[in-house]
Amino acid sequence: MLLAGLLPLDPDIQSRWTWACAWYYPVGDSFAIGGIPPAGWQVTRNVTDGGHQGADLSFRRGGDPVRAAANGIVLLAGTGEDPGGFGVHVVIAHRADDGRLCYSVYGHLARRSVLVHPGEAVVAGQTIGLVGATGRATSPHLHFEIRMPASPDQRWEKAPVVDPIAFVAARLPGSRADTTWARPYRLWAETAGLLAAGERPDGRLDQGEWWCALTAALALEDSALARSPLAARDQLAAAGIQLSAHANDASQPAEWDDVFADLAQVPVQLWRLPNAPTSADERKRVRAERMPPIKDSRESGANLRPAPPRRADICLLLADRAQDPPKP
Repeated sequence: MLLAGLLPLDPDIQSRWTWACAWYYPVGDSFAIGGIPPAGWQVTRNVTDGGHQGADLSFRRGGDPVRAAANGIVLLAGTGEDPGGFGVHVVIAHRADDGRLCYSVYGHLARRSVLVHPGEAVVAGQTIGLVGATGRATSPHLHFEIRMPASPDQRWEKAPVVDPIAFVAARLPGSRADTTWARPYRLWAETAGLLAAGERPDGRLDQGEWWCALTAALALEDSALARSPLAARDQLAAAGIQLSAHANDASQPAEWDDVFADLAQVPVQLWRLPNAPTSADERKRVRAERMPPIKDSRESGANLRPAPPRRADICLLLADRAQDPPKP
């Protein structure tokens, strides 16, 4: 099958195509449109304006970074002009947590600014090009679309459009206001469906949450993201991953022994995660603070085992299973 009539939907693509759950705005402030600089991008035109197919986002200048709005696979990375007026443009395919497919479109990019290629996996917030005025554009701006195809092989230009600003607004990450050490890992986890939006990062993790997070992180035979602990447990079992002996009750708190025992069963090739939000060195530093080594309690007569895992700890732990972010 050709995804959107352009890209072969082969096993390699499937193994790298992560979930797109939380979304960002593609220019300016990742979490807001409007306001004053540097978040002063304005919607000058939208889908409600005379049959316009997307939202025009303008800051009255070119050259600003354009970012992928969510995790996905690049379908098209145009380097020249096109007869439809998009100019230099990029199209990305996304897998929503309910199994639906959608496309994001980024038009009028600056010449020679595209940084991605077809078949490449991109992460939410990754720079894909620069704002320009190519194609049918009288001034620099980003033309941004969200399209919802009826089937995976439907051409992206033929898929119906929705209001892209409202679409992203309804899917902004709940952890965007976090100011703790966990912020980059929580945001990353929300974009990939590893953590439900708005969950307290310091809240204790229960077994069911851990099963769901682990399922979302793996390349399994799935049509939708497992949000039910029992569904997640069944998917893991079907992949040959036998959960720890304490996996009988989804409501029970998770323990580090259980988490590490489950991780030890996952083959390396089964991980399907977007690139980590920080470097390995930075994660090592944070991990040393958050997860001190377990010492022999007999030395002091005290229990020196680390505290049970919290949600934020799991986000950091799973980031260690992902590839490092690409260098600028």
